[in-house]
Amino acid sequence: MALDGITLYGIVNELKSTLLDGKIDKIYQPEKDEIIIFVRNNGNNYKLLLSSNANFPRAYLTDENKENPITPPMFCMLLRKYLQGGKIIDIYQRGFDRILFIDVLSRDELEKEIIKTLVIEIMGRYSNIILIDKESKMIVDSIKRVYKDMSKIREIVPDIKYEMPPLQDKFTIKNFTKEDLSRELKLKSGKKVDKALLELFEGFSPVLSREIAYRSSIYDKYVDELTQNDIEKLNLNLNILKNHINNSIFKPCIAYIDGNPLEFSIIELTHYENLIFYKSINEAALNFYKEKANAENMRGRSHDLKKANSKPLRKTI
Repeated sequence: MALDGITLYGIVNELKSTLLDGKIDKIYQPEKDEIIIFVRNNGNNYKLLLSSNANFPRAYLTDENKENPITPPMFCMLLRKYLQGGKIIDIYQRGFDRILFIDVLSRDELEKEIIKTLVIEIMGRYSNIILIDKESKMIVDSIKRVYKDMSKIREIVPDIKYEMPPLQDKFTIKNFTKEDLSRELKLKSGKKVDKALLELFEGFSPVLSREIAYRSSIYDKYVDELTQNDIEKLNLNLNILKNHINNSIFKPCIAYIDGNPLEFSIIELTHYENLIFYKSINEAALNFYKEKANAENMRGRSHDLKKANSKPLRKTI
């Protein structure tokens, strides 16, 4: 499951309540695509994990201890230079897009106050962690440099202006009407309802779209089959989600199948039977990805073992 924009919205709200005005004590880069930032705030210590991993890009508070390289990578050294000792003054998101911004107030070599922004773009194989200057929007550097011959859309290298990924033409859960919904659904002829919702709403993931369709009792329906009553139910459940988001009423959970973590969300996934609920979205995200990594490691070891056992025995003379 990809971390969707709605779930990221919940994580951002929790990070704000926990990390705002906190001081950055340490920064490590245990993996080539992963940063861990140690923050001290209100007498407590926190570890913020930021990952641009192509398979599992993510951002949340963690309790994991990872071994760090003896020699810090260049990007880690850069972050230490500009961010270590600084104060986190803002954490925000563009709409319900999967882009997280962290503003850090620190001082340069001349003791002048400066603000640097750490940008975490959670976009599958295009995920990245980028440091930019808040005022000029110029890129200082990124954990993955993207040159012109690598992307026709955006170059991400030092000393050029940071350009955000282009916005998709979608509604957000906060700015749609029933009339909008009815009109736009008609343009999605031939699609199942959950697929149509995924295309219509910013920040939606396949699992969230399926959940809304399931709650509206139209999980298996195509857009062309919807009655006016179906649209009324769909509009109702979308507005319930909107109200929960506006009032931070969340039920973070992980859905399991055969004991393995399959999905996690900030709302109850009623179309799954086996759920475990958590007090915070960060906690759900941490446990989901931790269990996912353990499951992947187990599968990898099992595959290696089967491969080893399938090798023919050498004949001895």
